[in-house]
Amino acid sequence: MSGPGPSHGLSLSYRLIFAHYSIPRQHWWHDELGWTPVEPVEGALVVNAGDLMHILTNGRFKSLLHRAMVNNTAYFYGRPKDAKVSPLKKLIEYDGNNPPLFHPVIWKEYLEAK
Repeated sequence: MSGPGPSHGLSLSYRLIFAHYSIPRQHWWHDELGWTPVEPVEGALVVNAGDLMHILTNGRFKSLLHRAMVNNTAYFYGRPKDAKVSPLKKLIEYDGNNPPLFHPVIWKEYLEAK
């Protein structure tokens, strides 16, 4: 992947950003287009699914490379660091023939390996 600088990275948890500004304050990385602005919708929230959501949903929700511009209001949420993280059993059962894509891992160990 080219383009993003070293200060950009993936969210490791859930992330909510209020996006009620008149100009884009959030950009997502698209391999073919580069940094792509997220157009604001008044009163709406932009939700970035981080690595935690990617694992819990067995890959259904992708962890996106993104950057936020100044003056954003953000809320970060994640699991306790000693929690075991794996795809949610109900999603695996719902998918039927789709096996888990991720082995269970202690969240702290995953963060340290990242």
